Amino acid sequence: MLFQTWEFVIFFAVVMAGMALLRPGLKSLWLLAASYFFYGYMSPAFLVFIIYITIVDYFIGRGLAAYSSSGVRKTLVTLSIINGVMLLSLFKYADFITVNLQALCDCIHWQVHVPTIAESAQNIFNALNIDYALPAQILLPAGISFFTFKSLSYTIDVYRHDQRVERNFIHYASYLAFFPALLSGPIDRSGLLIKQLRHKMPFRPVDFSDGVCLFISGMFKKVVLADTLAVFVNQVYNAEPGSYGALAVVLATYAYAWQLYGDFAGYTDMARGIAKIMGIHLTLNFNNPYVAVDFSDFWRRWHISLSSWFRDYVYIPLGGSRVVRYRIWWNLFLTMLVSGFWHGSAWTFIIWGAWHGILAVIWRGFEKREWYVKLPKLLKQLVVFNLVAVGWVFFRAQTFEQAVGLLKVVFSGAAGTVSAGIPWLMLGMAAAVWIYQLVFDSRFNKVLAWAPLRYIIFAIVVALILIVPADANQKFLYFDF
Repeated sequence: MLFQTWEFVIFFAVVMAGMALLRPGLKSLWLLAASYFFYGYMSPAFLVFIIYITIVDYFIGRGLAAYSSSGVRKTLVTLSIINGVMLLSLFKYADFITVNLQALCDCIHWQVHVPTIAESAQNIFNALNIDYALPAQILLPAGISFFTFKSLSYTIDVYRHDQRVERNFIHYASYLAFFPALLSGPIDRSGLLIKQLRHKMPFRPVDFSDGVCLFISGMFKKVVLADTLAVFVNQVYNAEPGSYGALAVVLATYAYAWQLYGDFAGYTDMARGIAKIMGIHLTLNFNNPYVAVDFSDFWRRWHISLSSWFRDYVYIPLGGSRVVRYRIWWNLFLTMLVSGFWHGSAWTFIIWGAWHGILAVIWRGFEKREWYVKLPKLLKQLVVFNLVAVGWVFFRAQTFEQAVGLLKVVFSGAAGTVSAGIPWLMLGMAAAVWIYQLVFDSRFNKVLAWAPLRYIIFAIVVALILIVPADANQKFLYFDF
């Protein structure tokens, strides 16, 4: 059930009716039921996984509160981490690991067949005389990366005494399954969201108006910007190697950068808008990332809730910035490498993470250099954006070979087809959005506070949503992560 469909409109209207009519004590239960329905609408079988991790980590949290022994508490939080990592590994990384193990065996001429998870499960079924044929590839439950990380942050925070245990199972389950943020975030910390779920969630006109504006902003980013640019991106990136020249590949890569931003930020704006209408405030998740002046700044702006998760639960436990310089560099690189692997079980994502790890290390040395500080802000923004775009090539490419081939085309300046299908209008729209963000982030931002200009921009956004042909069934890209 996608936000931009009529099915969701009907669903949300029913949810809001229940929130308005039910007494406060039943609102959380109604919200949980709605969240489970929303998730199960795509595949009821996937409900098993979110219910499973909810029950396990709820009782682990209760155990962490009940025992003061450091040994027992370490065991409990370790069980939570192992459970979450194993669940992710089973569905997201197992096939990647088995395929690469098989490739290694083939490389050293070791005649061994490494079975996939689906093959192993089918063998178990056959041994037990269970007549059921599993698919060749086990589907990845939607949103599993997000609700797993939310659950882990809760148990770790309870272990650290940064979060008090939630004794109300409905409140905890509602936090984990909260439907606006369930599939693609933001990954709100338990302390912020559960606290709001405990209250009455009253309807306020200001929340409604702000929520509607946020939703419209997200709709524009997704439907107008992302989905339109996707047509050209797919045209170039899905073509045979060498079909397009350097200019087309460069334009498609820039288009993909804005497609990603529009899709990811569009989802979170819509999710935040939906939540705000309900009286719940979710974390800001994207803050004009393409105006960043360095790579620390970029990751403070891009998918903020995920970046802060890796900072708090990977980077800082590794030692953060409290260690010697070379360890800091390693901590930065390793954190970005883990982030890359989190995004997808493919070498292209690992290379993308490594690319950002290298850039983060390099720019850490630049940030405080006098010569870098004195550089024009716009120049720094352009350099950071283009280096981010280089990384997006690996993020988008299907294989490492394809990514390298596309980069070779770009840096060789190879001539080739420049399709008439290039969406110059939408690329211009992306440029206009970028200019708006650059101005918003500059000392000239007061001009954007002029009320008539704001109304004109809002009217243009609404008009484009209504005019631009849209496919309501275009899913959000982060559903695949």
